[in-house]
Amino acid sequence: MSVGIPVSERFRLTTGLEYSRYQTNLISYIEGEKKQVSHYLGVPVRLDWMLAGNRRFDVYFGGGIEGGFCIGATLAGERIRKDGFNLSLLGAGGIQFNLNKHFGIYVEPELSWTLPSESRVLQTYRSEHPLMFSVTTGLRLNLGNNR
Repeated sequence: MSVGIPVSERFRLTTGLEYSRYQTNLISYIEGEKKQVSHYLGVPVRLDWMLAGNRRFDVYFGGGIEGGFCIGATLAGERIRKDGFNLSLLGAGGIQFNLNKHFGIYVEPELSWTLPSESRVLQTYRSEHPLMFSVTTGLRLNLGNNR
């Protein structure tokens, strides 16, 4: 879920809530293979530049930061210690289909880099590869009078 707040005719502040799930297979010579699953909630804050738009579609680029929190983790089905807070720099582009003047469905290719942190305790794809490409999609609430 995302919220877009117009700052000017061409700029919008975008924030919201993002969910990520990471599954990792850890292999040990002594214990064999175990599956680790971790769940994260992220709160991105981004400034988007509206490249083009009309009543139906918006095309935009933006950049900002995202704070992430591990909300749960298991190893071989048992709860384990969670990661602490992490921070990422991100850049995205996107297309939004406007259902009406207040709601839209968006698709955003995103490039992010997670800053190194001492509070990370879990081994995930993200901790091993801090630079990541992803595609997010969801519903956006458009505040203000942007049309």
